[in-house]
Amino acid sequence: MLKDFKGVVQSDAFPGYPCYAKTRDDITLIGCWAHARRKFDEALKKSPRIAAWFIRQIARLYDVERMAREQNVGPNLKQAYRTSGSRMILARIKKALDIKKDKYLPGGLISKAINYAWNNWDERYCQMLCMSIRAYFFIPSFETGFVG
Repeated sequence: MLKDFKGVVQSDAFPGYPCYAKTRDDITLIGCWAHARRKFDEALKKSPRIAAWFIRQIARLYDVERMAREQNVGPNLKQAYRTSGSRMILARIKKALDIKKDKYLPGGLISKAINYAWNNWDERYCQMLCMSIRAYFFIPSFETGFVG
């Protein structure tokens, strides 16, 4: 399926992708905020307070992305806007994931949502931030938003 492909693969954490990516230096896996948000949405009924908090944080990332797209500026200024608008939100999400990841029973929906987001977190790329917050956790190239 990806035999001739080189670049960034956005996925839903299907276990086959990391195994495949380990065999290739020219493929980078990225997670998806939409998938993470869906997991928290599924946990909303059983754990409304914590799930709603994560959903609000992801919505704030979406707001930053929407406002960045509305700016009538070039890609470098858009990236600067995304970076400045997202840094604190991402830091809050990461801190909450670190604190909460072992606090809930394994197998519960909120535990699955937290662990999904935590397991798909990559500090290198979150620190550099992403170009399209709505879709991606991490983007590692200049063409797609890498800030180095």
